[in-house]
Amino acid sequence: MMPIEQDPTSNSTTTPSINPHHHTANRGSDDSSPHAEPSASTRAISPCLEDDDLECPPPPHFSFSHGILRPIILKFEDVTYNITLSPTTESTCCLGNPEPKQTRIVLNGVSGIVRPGELLAMLGPSGSGKTTLLAALGGRLPGKISGSISYNGHPFSGSIKRKIGFVTQDDMLYPHLTVLETLTYAALLRLPKDLTRQEKMGQAEMVIMELGLGRCRNTMVGGALLRGISGGEEAGQYRAGDVG
Repeated sequence: MMPIEQDPTSNSTTTPSINPHHHTANRGSDDSSPHAEPSASTRAISPCLEDDDLECPPPPHFSFSHGILRPIILKFEDVTYNITLSPTTESTCCLGNPEPKQTRIVLNGVSGIVRPGELLAMLGPSGSGKTTLLAALGGRLPGKISGSISYNGHPFSGSIKRKIGFVTQDDMLYPHLTVLETLTYAALLRLPKDLTRQEKMGQAEMVIMELGLGRCRNTMVGGALLRGISGGEEAGQYRAGDVG
């Protein structure tokens, strides 16, 4: 999931600091000089992290890779989720009276925190509840969930759900559409109504370029009966559809 909103009152950020003064001096300069000037390429990496007097150019409109995505701290504490099992048909027919419904614990007091810039990996055997926990964090789990799930200290809400990306485990792409058509379709459906059609299509083009899908932009996604893009390109398109 990709967090894209932050409470303006929150001061928690984990943007990595890049110090341009750690650059090694050129061969032609005096290595003993403590005031060796960093090269232009180094200063271009992060001109606004160290030099307060330099103005940073504004990022391009819509771009999610130029710093306009606001970080979120995701925190979940003592998350518990139970499911109710229905009695089997055989036991109901043979005994005459239905068995009492049984409850199975799927998540049992799971806690954790994900800070901006971090990648959280969930490891466990099949059926251990990994997908269930992700669905709970993304607000996609039916039923009652005990415990607390917060985004920048605020409980999960519909507005937060509209601003996060959730890549499903199963294939959700139309095999007969191209990569560009798929992302354009998603952009027209999901982007705000105050944007023009041309702006939404431009957003789809930008996502294609930033995720390195330009080579296959006009290639059909494909499926079991239709050859299309590769598995890596398909995974990139899943991410593109949710971050766009």
